[in-house]
Amino acid sequence: MKKQLRKFDFDSWVVVEPHDLKEGDIFAYGDTTALFKGLDLAGANSATQIIAESIQDDPIRIQLGEKGSDWEFIVMAMDFAGSSCHEFGDGSAIISDFADGKTAVYSPRLPLKELNKFCKENLSVYETFYNNHFISIDDGKSIPMERFW
Repeated sequence: MKKQLRKFDFDSWVVVEPHDLKEGDIFAYGDTTALFKGLDLAGANSATQIIAESIQDDPIRIQLGEKGSDWEFIVMAMDFAGSSCHEFGDGSAIISDFADGKTAVYSPRLPLKELNKFCKENLSVYETFYNNHFISIDDGKSIPMERFW
């Protein structure tokens, strides 16, 4: 299958051309995920080259007696998915795994409080997902989740 350039558009992946990317977009190509910085139109052999930086995992969050916090149920869902929560500059967040070529998405992109509510209401879905994949998740593998939202 031919590799396709995909951009993370709000909360899903869409196929795009390089000139469709804007600075700060998250994109995937083959086994690579990265943050778009720009285009080099005079690259080697006159080919357009993408300037990008790798995406690092978001920090691990540990819930220590913070009942009622905006993160309480997000952290639980993150544990069940074996993933982190990516926060965007607009106040929204999504449980996802974008580092090291991964493209798994585990929640809709929502404002933080709404995402916490979503995770609370759907915690059983995340628990079932973990129970079905716990060996791989505990081994640090990124397991895609079928979109249920």
